[in-house]
Amino acid sequence: MALVLLDIPLTPMLLFFILGPMIEKHVRCAYSHSIGDWSLFLTRPISAILLPVIKKLRAEYKPSKAEA
Repeated sequence: MALVLLDIPLTPMLLFFILGPMIEKHVRCAYSHSIGDWSLFLTRPISAILLPVIKKLRAEYKPSKAEA
């Protein structure tokens, strides 16, 4: 199985496939209601916490240029 060869855990992949479409739908809906203003995602305290955390996690898991 490819997930085993690439050492990718199964649980996050299942969560992605289950929750991904719902998250995308709600983000698109919120963005359309805000008339194109991205500051909507920064007005709540949880957003102010999650955005830097997500950015840090993406930077940690991004392959280096030597590996790519």
